[in-house]
Amino acid sequence: MSRGSVLDSTKPFEARIERSEVDVVVHLAGELDISGAPDMKRAFDDILGFDGRVIVDLRSVSFMDSMGLGALIDGRNRLEDDGAVVMLVANSGPAGRLLALTKLDESFPVFDSIEAARESG
Repeated sequence: MSRGSVLDSTKPFEARIERSEVDVVVHLAGELDISGAPDMKRAFDDILGFDGRVIVDLRSVSFMDSMGLGALIDGRNRLEDDGAVVMLVANSGPAGRLLALTKLDESFPVFDSIEAARESG
């Protein structure tokens, strides 16, 4: 898991956490599948206990399958059990299409940008 570098969606999977006083942004990039899901889980584990807004940026995810989707749902449930409010940022890329196909875009608040998620309250 990388925390300080620019994310590269051509690598198998990367996660970077950006913290502020009002929210935490988890930037994800690459392939969110059986090999990437444990890295995302570790990123979520790192922010457990934060009871503010958690924005998960999926725009650089180049591939997501059912393992990645399951890990995302599990992470959301664990974070929300700890008091966080989880929001997603997705575009028309692979993650956004999968969220729409599975209708999970109806159970997650999904935004086009980090700024839009922040402005939503």
